[in-house]
Amino acid sequence: MRIHTFLDGRRRDQLNAEDKRKLAAFEGPFKEALEDNLNAYEDACGKYRDNKIDKTRFTNMYIREVQNLCECDSENPVHGLMHPQASCKFEAIWTVYQEWHRHEK
Repeated sequence: MRIHTFLDGRRRDQLNAEDKRKLAAFEGPFKEALEDNLNAYEDACGKYRDNKIDKTRFTNMYIREVQNLCECDSENPVHGLMHPQASCKFEAIWTVYQEWHRHEK
């Protein structure tokens, strides 16, 4: 919210040097929080793959969230961390996504 409020409809290329520094101060912690969240999903998906959790319950609880992470558009801040898949460090998330959605393609 703070980033959106700070930008107030301006594009990044419309910011002066001082505003770009301020924006970077917001974006650093935001990116860290996104990575922490994805790391939690990665850990959970790893446990799912290793049969360390109830797979049916996990699937019912997280099928849409995992799908949203993997199918997000380029406007979503998660996109840069999840795409391209070939170089993404969140392999367990992608593996679980593909397992759940392989028949939909």
